[in-house]
Amino acid sequence: MLVVRNFWCYNICMENKFNFNIGTTGKAIVTVTAKGFAFSRDALEMLGYPKYTAIGIDEETKKIAFRPTETKNYTEPAYGFGAASYMRKYTSLVSAPEVLDKVQKLIPDITDTKHVLEPNSGTGYYIIDLTKAIRTVDF
Repeated sequence: MLVVRNFWCYNICMENKFNFNIGTTGKAIVTVTAKGFAFSRDALEMLGYPKYTAIGIDEETKKIAFRPTETKNYTEPAYGFGAASYMRKYTSLVSAPEVLDKVQKLIPDITDTKHVLEPNSGTGYYIIDLTKAIRTVDF
């Protein structure tokens, strides 16, 4: 019975030419949420699907730097990605309440804003500019 269903779905999907590869925008997006930082699939790919990320804040320029790492370094805080490893290829949340507290003091209504993640050449860091939120229609 399962084979018949899959065959039926395959025929319907092929007949109507559905495109199921729409999960990417081509931009690496980080969303600041009430619980942490949500990384798009493109952002995770840019970071190399790390287990952890160190997070730094430049309060003067209002930028956040993410440095991917595979091990937890206890001299500088590193935050783990929330989803299981097989799920991290789609989207993942980094919970960092103490970082969010500092971010919300810099920009009070920052929650639920999207920002483009860009590499900082030669440093191994990836930067988002908190002053440059993008709208969904900007995708």
